[in-house]
Amino acid sequence: MSPSAEGSQALHFIFESALTLARSSSIVSPVGFTRSEHLQKLLQLTGSDLERQWLKLLESRGHRLPSHAQIFIEPCKTRPDFLYSEHQVAIYIDGPHHRYPNRQARDEAQTECMEDCGYTVLRFRLEDDWESLLNRFKDIFGPAQSAADIQSVMAKPSEVTPLDLDLFEPVWHPLMSRLTALGIAVGAGADVQADGRVVGAYLASANYRGQTLYLVDQADTAIEAVVKLLQHQGYHVRQVCCERQEEDIHTIAHLLGAS
Repeated sequence: MSPSAEGSQALHFIFESALTLARSSSIVSPVGFTRSEHLQKLLQLTGSDLERQWLKLLESRGHRLPSHAQIFIEPCKTRPDFLYSEHQVAIYIDGPHHRYPNRQARDEAQTECMEDCGYTVLRFRLEDDWESLLNRFKDIFGPAQSAADIQSVMAKPSEVTPLDLDLFEPVWHPLMSRLTALGIAVGAGADVQADGRVVGAYLASANYRGQTLYLVDQADTAIEAVVKLLQHQGYHVRQVCCERQEEDIHTIAHLLGAS
């Protein structure tokens, strides 16, 4: 491929990635939200405790939060844990399974593809000094705040993102409303993908104090594939039924420690 053709392809990938951000139902934007609300939305979309720990570290040190979480980048068949869209930076929080040679090879290929698409890729591995990495890239994360500012940030009460019932079918409004009343942050569902192919969708996410539970409609014809894939990715899943919402409310609250 000629240099000009490669350049055109890279520009095309960047344009397609921008469209992905614009159209995805998993977009989390700070515009119109307080910092606390934006953090809650990001926490709702995280896929592991390690990702939640990383977000909480940013919050405790007063660093800039990511603009998006869990956005699928079609050209590279990858879903970075977080994005800083203004800086075109993709963040991966790598747990111990990324130490295996075959996973490392896949990570390297995804990194190369993302860089070809115009992204800067930063990986925070389990064994890395995360604070040093944050300090090294101040142009992305911003400087850490003073001790007094950090205490002020940490002392702020947690806020639950306002519930938008229009995101759910009317039959589910009682469940979502009751969960929110218990202080549980409820987020809209999204597609579940494997190798770039949509296999189904989860109904909603329920987050309480950093713990997230993915809710799946028991009547969904793709429920078996969705549950299997979510659990394989390390997510906590609860099947819910529109005909037994009262029971589901108590179970979800108990599982999240909100009862």
